[in-house]
Amino acid sequence: MVRNDNMTSKNIDLKLTSLGNHYRDTGMVVIGANESLGVPCAIRSKNRQGFSELFVKAFRTLGIDVTYINAYSMKINKSWHIDRLLKHNLSVAEIKKIQELSIDYARKGPIEKIGMSKNLKEMYSIQDEDFNIRIADELQNAEQPLFFYSCGANNIMHKLHASPISAIINNETRAHALRRIDEEKALLTIMKDIAQNFENIYSLNSKTDIFCLGIYIPLAFQRFMAILPKLGKFNDIINEYNYELQKLCTIYNVAFVDNSYLTKYCGMMGLDFHAVQEGHNLMAQNMINEVYNKVILNKRVNSLPSPISQFEIDNKGLPGMVEDANADYLKAISMLSHTGTENEYFNEWSSKATEYRREYDLFTDANLQIVQKKLIK
Repeated sequence: MVRNDNMTSKNIDLKLTSLGNHYRDTGMVVIGANESLGVPCAIRSKNRQGFSELFVKAFRTLGIDVTYINAYSMKINKSWHIDRLLKHNLSVAEIKKIQELSIDYARKGPIEKIGMSKNLKEMYSIQDEDFNIRIADELQNAEQPLFFYSCGANNIMHKLHASPISAIINNETRAHALRRIDEEKALLTIMKDIAQNFENIYSLNSKTDIFCLGIYIPLAFQRFMAILPKLGKFNDIINEYNYELQKLCTIYNVAFVDNSYLTKYCGMMGLDFHAVQEGHNLMAQNMINEVYNKVILNKRVNSLPSPISQFEIDNKGLPGMVEDANADYLKAISMLSHTGTENEYFNEWSSKATEYRREYDLFTDANLQIVQKKLIK
C-alpha cells in the first residue's frame, strides 16, 4: 500500500541501498507479466518508462547486475498465457515479437488508436542476446527471483465479455456482463486460475518472491456513474476481486500490492484506464517499498501450501503458443456449432472464436518473423 511517509526520497534511497547490498553478490532476476498495466502505453514521451523499467533502472544505477524479462502485453495478457509462456519457455526475442504485434492489434480499439503512443514499439527492439534468454530457464536458475505479477483484470473482461469502455458505451454489452456477474461464480474461477499461476511459478522455483498487483477502478467509471448507476456493480466486482485476491495472496505467501490510487492517474483525462508517467513513477516507488518489506523486513520466508503442483516445461517456444491458440479456436468453433443463433451465449462464443483466431494469427506471424530473424543472424 502507498503511504506518504514511505515515499520520501530519503526513505526510497535508504531502501534502495539496503536492497542493493542484499542483491550485490547474487544479482537480480526480475520478471514482469503480463497485463498492459506494465506497458507505458499512455505515455507520449520518447523517454517513457514503465514501473518495472524504472525499478530495474534504479538497481542498475547502483551497479547491481539485473536480468529483466518484460512480458507485459497489450493483448496476450490472460492467466493462461502466463502458464503457456512458462511451459513453452519462450525466449525474450519471442516475447518481444508478441508484444510488438500485440500493439498493432490493440490500436484497432477506439481509445487505444487515439491514446496509445505512436512509437511504443521501440521498447521491443530485439537484440542478439534476446534469442538466448528464456523465461522459464531464468526463473528456474535464479537464486531468489522477483516476479511482478499483474494478471486478472483481463480474465474478468474475458469472463464477462466486456471491456471498461464497452461497458460504458454499449447497453447490450453492459446488460449481458451484469447478468454474467449474477449467474456465474466468475471470481471463483479467476482465483483458481491465478492460484494455478502461483503454483506453477513456485514449482519452477520455490524461492521466488511474487508481488501481485491489485486492480483499480477506472476513472471513467466514476465519471459516468451519475448517468449510468449500474456501473456501480462493476466497481463492486473490482473491490470484491481485490478482497479475494488479498486472501489468495495470504495463502500463497505472495505480497499483495495495492494500486487503488492509480484511479487518479488514468490517461486521456480518464477515458484511457492505463496509467500516465506519474502513475508509473509511483508504482515503481511502491514496488521498492514492497520488495524491501518482503525481502529485508520479513526476511523473505516462503511458507507455501502443500502440495504444490508439478509444472513441466516442453521448450516448444512460439510454435507451442500457436498450437494452444489453434486448440482454443477449434473449441470455440465447436461450441458455436452447438449453440443456436438465438442463444444469448452465441455472440459470446463468436467473439471468443474471433479472439482466439487473432491470437493464432499473431503467434503464427510472430513465429515466422522470429525464424526469419534467426536466418539473418
